[in-house]
This record gives sequence, structure tokens and C-alpha cells, in this order.
Amino acid sequence: MIANRAYHTMDNIVESEDVLGGKPRISGTRITVEQIYEMHTQQGMTPDDIVTLLPTVNIDDIEAAITYMKRADLR
Repeated sequence: MIANRAYHTMDNIVESEDVLGGKPRISGTRITVEQIYEMHTQQGMTPDDIVTLLPTVNIDDIEAAITYMKRADLR
């Protein structure tokens, strides 16, 4: 269910050459999907932990970022 919900919020992920060199990021922020993914996978943080640390993002943003990176790893 999480991946399904995140799939519908992928419009939260944007890429702009003039912001962070075009790295995928959460819309309206300078927080990259890679940063969120590393916080989750390497630091063991839950989506709730990440939202507490980064209050400019929400759970849907976090789930979208994690799903985005998982899909990128499959390519």
C-alpha cells in the first residue's frame, strides 16, 4: 500500500537543471531524494523520523522519494 500511495505522489519529485544540478528533489525544497533514501537505508530512520528532522517535507514526500530511489536501483 505504501508504494501505491507514493506512486500517486511522484509529482512531488522534480528535477531542475538550475537547482542542485538537476538532481531529483522534493518539490519546493533543496532536499534530494538521495538524501532521504540514505537517511532511511543507511541511518535506519523511519519516515516519521525524517519528517521530524525535516519538517518542510511530509510522509507522502518521504514515501515518494524512497519509491523513486528503489525504482532507480532496478534500472
